[in-house]
Amino acid sequence: MYRHGELRDCTHKLQDFKYCLSLRGETEDAKRQLWIKRRAAWWASRRLEGSSEDVWDLRT
Repeated sequence: MYRHGELRDCTHKLQDFKYCLSLRGETEDAKRQLWIKRRAAWWASRRLEGSSEDVWDLRT
């Protein structure tokens, strides 16, 4: 609540759960690779969008 002034939206957790369910027909190795690829894409998008922590300056 502190960072954005509202309760956190957990729809990304629901989307992850649905994605996991969609992988049921895959082999264990394929599931792992697809999940790693999804998380890598998520981290890449977070780095490009910026963060609420970007308001802080690094002190030297």
